[in-house]
Amino acid sequence: MASTRFLLNLALSLKVMVGCTSMEAELKVPVAVDHEHASLEDMWALYRVVLEMSRIDSKLPCVTPLWLHSAPGFRHRRNELEEAKSYWVWNVHSLSLTAFLPPKDLATGAVVIICPGGGHAELVFGVEGSQRAQWFQARGLAAFVLKYRLARRCYSPYDLAIQMKQNGQRGMRLVRSMPKEFGFDPKRAGMLGFSAGRNVISMVAHEQGLGNETARHPVDRFAAQPSFIVLAYAGAEGTPDRLGLHSPPAFMLAAKDDRTAHRSVSKACCML
Repeated sequence: MASTRFLLNLALSLKVMVGCTSMEAELKVPVAVDHEHASLEDMWALYRVVLEMSRIDSKLPCVTPLWLHSAPGFRHRRNELEEAKSYWVWNVHSLSLTAFLPPKDLATGAVVIICPGGGHAELVFGVEGSQRAQWFQARGLAAFVLKYRLARRCYSPYDLAIQMKQNGQRGMRLVRSMPKEFGFDPKRAGMLGFSAGRNVISMVAHEQGLGNETARHPVDRFAAQPSFIVLAYAGAEGTPDRLGLHSPPAFMLAAKDDRTAHRSVSKACCML
């Protein structure tokens, strides 16, 4: 078993961060060798240590990368810096989950991955991300805010139908990969999407997304389909024409005067 000191040194080299995620000035405090040569066992031990730090101090959420190296096919963009001001984040190429874990005595075992909106051109990371995560955290749910790639940003190299699905599936698999250590119930792991964030959810929610038991990487052995979904003021884009037999339970929310979201709710109701 790797020592805690070794894991902290590993975290420094892997650039896995624990820190404040405010939009005005994102302060990240690094906590623990070369990720090119780190074993899978070391990686798993690292995530456990860093996430446990987040649970001990809820004001220091853990920022965990979806892939240690970079997103598949776009490694050359991994060192590009994000832009963050006021309520939004853009130029997202280093994908991550920011964890907000409840104290153990409050934890219910339920988990939710939050996908902020922003029209696939930006991420409304504060109001539709970290603030909502803190709300769930205070009520005993483990919450993870997903930073996903932006397919509709000017000159974006990403495809909505390909990379968005990759992001959502990887996020759910990563969260499900550590249920034992943190009391997560993999059967109670769902997703919440605001506006454009619902597209990410729709791409993973309506197919089984079974894990590959023979996959080299442990994360890919877990199922990607969420156990439940919540869609807030979501457009009709991405809603399937027919629900599958394995589609999860869904809760949909729209304001009375939101005509775009109403079409989404109406379409879903017609499929019942």
